[in-house]
Amino acid sequence: MKNLKQANGKNRKKVLGVSRIEVRHEMLLFLAASYGITSTSVSWFIYFMSKTLEVQKKIKKGLSEYNGQRLSIKHMDSFIYLECVLDEVLRLVARVLGTTRTLTTNDQLPKSGFQFKTG
Repeated sequence: MKNLKQANGKNRKKVLGVSRIEVRHEMLLFLAASYGITSTSVSWFIYFMSKTLEVQKKIKKGLSEYNGQRLSIKHMDSFIYLECVLDEVLRLVARVLGTTRTLTTNDQLPKSGFQFKTG
């Protein structure tokens, strides 16, 4: 990635790499996106469960086998039906439609010379 930095208001100096602020912006984007994806997925799961009583019963039955026990990540492999339901919810509902970006300055790939135009 190339950045253009303004030096003394006149000269432009090409800097290769990614700035710390760009990395921070990308990290914040991923953090915000993961929060949105998780909350949306949980909402859809609750919605579908409210519509399918039989599925609710099967999930409750699977969980009741561990009644009173403290569950850990080790138990996850035993919840096969719940995993199938979650997979189906995630299949049915689009979680991320994509992120779009627009160039603000023309750029060029260093080795191939391929040109990218703004907009």
